[in-house]
Amino acid sequence: MRVIVLCPLPPSRGGITEWAKILKIHYKNIPSLKLKFINTIPRLKSYSDFLYIKRISAGLIEAPKTLYEILKGILYFKPHLIHLTTSAKFGLLRDIFVIFLCKILNHRVIYHLHFGRIPSIYKSINFESIFLSITLKLSDNVIVLDKSSESILLKFFKSNKIHFIPNGIEI
Repeated sequence: MRVIVLCPLPPSRGGITEWAKILKIHYKNIPSLKLKFINTIPRLKSYSDFLYIKRISAGLIEAPKTLYEILKGILYFKPHLIHLTTSAKFGLLRDIFVIFLCKILNHRVIYHLHFGRIPSIYKSINFESIFLSITLKLSDNVIVLDKSSESILLKFFKSNKIHFIPNGIEI
């Protein structure tokens, strides 16, 4: 099986990057699995940039490059599915475009939510709850890290679409 994994890669820091490092090491133990990693971290933004305008600007400038890398990966790697990781917030707009592109090209998408704020996001209607709902509807399967997120999403989506898989750790 060939899978494109969209996630931040080192030297970026954070939970998704750590997850990707573990995955890169251990997937090689499964001979039938071939992964292609595409880095989604904006190169124009420092990890410590908390100014919204800098984060949005960097994401908008990087978005066409990310979409090009995905399109190139789909055309040459010919994946069976796409695994997209997200920490939400401003990345959700990028995620909508990525998932929509994958759907146009007839590729299944696993959407991996690497955050536990889903219960608080769904308490109000704002850009994050609207964009998250769009991405979840477009995705074929969704992975959540915690039971409270799973519980909330099961109120809105079919049970065979939402999957609870907690983060692994390197031992």
